[in-house]
Amino acid sequence: QIRMSSRKFLKLVSFSGIGGGAVAAYNWEETKSLAIGSQRFGRAALTVFSVVLDYKQTLYSGGVSAASPNYNEIKSQTHQRSAQKLLDLCCANGGAFIKVRL
Repeated sequence: QIRMSSRKFLKLVSFSGIGGGAVAAYNWEETKSLAIGSQRFGRAALTVFSVVLDYKQTLYSGGVSAASPNYNEIKSQTHQRSAQKLLDLCCANGGAFIKVRL
């Protein structure tokens, strides 16, 4: 069993943080693009989750059936909300997302 005093642990964490910061600063451009990519992926994942949840709650929760007289209108509204969410995602993420949009 390895026991470490709190002072040694603090030193280890401090040096690890300083070392990690030095590596990140040395590779700043790579680190920056990784952070941007992670942020874009996170936004995309949240948007997809939101769209799926909207469809599930609106069309597949049992509250409305395909035989309902207003089903097509509700489905169209759901499609419109989802399209707006995806457009907002593309505008927020920029770059290749905008090129795909055009």
